[in-house]
Formats: sequence, structure tokens, C-alpha cells
Amino acid sequence: MITQIFGEKISNNSFKETIYTQNLLFAKNYFIEKIKDYGTEKLENLYKKITQQLLFNTFTITQEVDVCVAFETMNNRGKPLSYLELLKNRLIFLSLKLDDDEDDKKQLRKTINDCWKSIYHNLGRNKDKPLADDLFLQYHYLIHFGSNLLKTDSEGFIGIRAPQYSHHGDFYTQGLLEQKFTSENVYLNDENKIDLNYIFEYTQSLQESVETWYNIWNPMDSNYSDEEKIYLDKINRIDSIYFRPLVLLFMQKVQNELTRIEFLKTIERFSFLINITDRYVIKNYSKFRTIQSLVLKLCNDFKNEDIEAAQLTLNLNEISSKIKSESLLPILKQTLKNHNFYEWDMIRHFLFEYNLSLQHKSKTERSKINWSEFTENFEKDFITIEHIYPQNTRSAEWAIFKDFHAKEKKILRNSLGNLLPLSQPKNSSLSNKPFKDKINGKEGSFIGYRFGCYAENEVSKFSIWTPDNILDRGITLLNFLEKRWGVKLGTEEDKISLLGLNFLSGKNKV
Repeated sequence: MITQIFGEKISNNSFKETIYTQNLLFAKNYFIEKIKDYGTEKLENLYKKITQQLLFNTFTITQEVDVCVAFETMNNRGKPLSYLELLKNRLIFLSLKLDDDEDDKKQLRKTINDCWKSIYHNLGRNKDKPLADDLFLQYHYLIHFGSNLLKTDSEGFIGIRAPQYSHHGDFYTQGLLEQKFTSENVYLNDENKIDLNYIFEYTQSLQESVETWYNIWNPMDSNYSDEEKIYLDKINRIDSIYFRPLVLLFMQKVQNELTRIEFLKTIERFSFLINITDRYVIKNYSKFRTIQSLVLKLCNDFKNEDIEAAQLTLNLNEISSKIKSESLLPILKQTLKNHNFYEWDMIRHFLFEYNLSLQHKSKTERSKINWSEFTENFEKDFITIEHIYPQNTRSAEWAIFKDFHAKEKKILRNSLGNLLPLSQPKNSSLSNKPFKDKINGKEGSFIGYRFGCYAENEVSKFSIWTPDNILDRGITLLNFLEKRWGVKLGTEEDKISLLGLNFLSGKNKV
């Protein structure tokens, strides 16, 4: 506030930028922009309104009224507080109820305030992509209290006890604010009692976790090794929500670089397998009903030191290896109904990884594709994945496909070998051009495949684009999938079936 808003210098370096200070700075710049053209009369009028007509409510709180409860009530009448803000207020409220020395309670409240400063500083460090406070709180809750959600059924499978549990629900807020951190628990005399040390340790855990949380979401801004950064970046691209608590706990507890790299490689591979198998296949290969129950059990065992880091990674590898040892062909066929790879959830991550493999072969550091731009939700007229054989085929060049009926043409368009990642979003009308125009682009435009990413460059080497090219490239991409993630997709005939291109065998080759 002092430095950024009022422009004053401070003698120490205690200032930490947070989401709140960013909001204040945005508000300051917003109003500066609004009044920059005001004349003297208009400025005087505005000054009069602020100093004489702007009203504030003053609340006089008697000793009979709890300040923390009043604070929650007032804020809930306006913009609701985040659960992280409510938790801070609750912990301060409980500190007032503790039967401890007043100095100790003051020190606890200072610790809580310092912790929340650190939390909001780290959540807002990346101004372009601030981290959601409630998401951090949710995953931290799963590390510390997730074992309470587990249950073992009559068949010996471990599942989730709470029916309301989901990665988008508010189960964790109920657990924190309605079950754990309540005034009733302060007065208990059993293992559920909340005392000063418990709140202090929990607060310290939050503060220690938030910096790791920032680093795993922003690995390129961390002190991790290059290989750790690479695999954290891959995990972030897959958006592996199920493994987030385990990654946070592991990266916080384990300091050995090689151990962490092996763990991250396992998580990335497992995350991809879970995503391409509709996330349900795990129950066929382990004692766990869901991936959530597996992660929560491993978090609990690892946190309590019932399992070592290397064994945890080995356990994950064993389950993922069982999945890899089976042919994923029938599972993928079900996932890719009607052979529509274009609408496959993992298509962008897959094509991005394939482009990276071509980049590594070229032995250059230039990526050519920006992931955030590649996955941005652009207006409907702009695309980031190209149908090489286009949706609109008015050009005579596409007469090669004229002998196929409508359903076959649709399968060819959406088949894996016909899909291409674009280095920059392109107007969809350009994708309907003849193949030669797609390669070279308009004169002076530099938007053709020749000027694009490595995958575009690879396709630009063809002189024409045919159904057989789509098939051959599709098999190449499936071979890459097998090698990259160590899975089995069967014979070449199986792969042709997965691509939905069996009908090509009865057509004349070009």
C-alpha cells in the first residue's frame, strides 16, 4: 500500500506483492486513466464528493459480540469471502478461545497473519496466471485430512467414503470449517481436540506448502533442475488434477533430484494413461476403486512415513505397467467413438508432445508453439488444430477424395493423421485452401506450413495430400504414442482399425 499506492519509500524490504496489492494497483491505475483529462472544475467536484459525500459505516463492537463472527457476517453480505479467507478468520477466532497464555496466543495470531501474507504473495507471484486460493486449500486439505475420506468395502477395495467428494466440490470446506476447526473441538479431551500447538503446526504446514505449490505450477521460475522443470511442465499440460496432492507432498518432502525426476516421469506417464483410458481403468489393475482413493492412500502413507519415496514411485509404476501391458485398443476405441480424434480430450497435449519430439530431433531449442496460445479458447473463426484435408473441399485439388461417401470423408477429416498443430492461431477460412496454398501461404504472409512448427514443416514436404498420407501419418503418430508412453496398440491392422480407416483397403491407391 505504502510503496505501490502512495509512492513512499520504506527503509526495509518487507514489502511482498500479493493478489490484493495487485488489485489495489490496478484500481489506482484505473482511476488515474479515468481522470487524466479532467479539468479543474471536474476535479474539484470529484474531490468534494469523496471528502464530503462518501460515507463509511462504523461498527462499535461490545464485549458480548465476537469480532470474528461479526467480520464474517458483514463480509457475507457483500462479496463472499473465499474459503481461504474464512479459514484465516476461523483460526484467529479459535485462538481467542484457547486457554493459553495471552502472549502465546498473540504469537499464534502473528504466525497466522504472516502465513496468509506468504500464501497470497505466492498465489499472486505470476501476475499473468495467478493461482486460485481455494484450489490450493483444497489440495492441501487432501494431504492432511484425505485419509478420512477413505473406506474399505466388503470386497477389500479401497474407495471414497464421502459421496460428495469431487475435485470441483466443497467437501474440503465442510471438513475444515464444519468438522475440524470448530469451537466445540477446542473443549474436547480426545484426539480431535484443537489446541494451540495443533493450529500452529497446521498454519506452518500451509506456509511451507504454498511456495512448493507455486513452484510446481511455475516450474520455469523455480530452482528445480532442467529435467524436473520439463516434466512438471508436461504434468501441468496434462492438467493432472488427481495427482496434484501427491506431487505437492513429494516435491516438498524429497530433496534428492534423481528420486524426484523418476517420480515425475512416473506421474506424467500415469496421468496420460489415466486420461486416454477414460480414468476408470485403474480399478481393474489394483485394489483401489478410483484414482482418487489411490492418491489419498499414498499421500497418507507417505506423510506418515509408512512408505519411502522410492517405494511410492515403484507402486505407481506397478499399477501403470499393468495398464500398459494390456492392449489399449478396445479402450481407446470406446474413448474415440466414431474415430473422432479431433474431439479427443488429449489431442492438444499429444500433438504438442509429438511436435516436441520433432524439435529434439532437429537439435534446436526453439519451440515454435506456445502452449498457452495453443490451448487458448479463441473465437470460433480461429483455430489452433488444422484439418489438413479440410472441412470445405471446393478446390479441385481435393477431388482425390471424391469417391468416398460422406461418413468416410468425415472420418478422414477427423482422423489422427489429418490433424496438425499450428504454431499460431489461424483464421479457419484459410484452412479450406488447396494443399499447395496451405504449404506456402499467401505471398508475404509467412503463415504456411513451411513457416510453422516442426509438425507443419514435416507435412510441408509432401507435394499432395491423399487418403494414404492420412493413414500413413496416423500410424506414425500411433507408433510415437506407443514408444513415448510405453503402451501397446496391437498390430498395424489394429492401428488402422483404431484410426477408423479400414475402408481405405478397398480404394485405389494414389
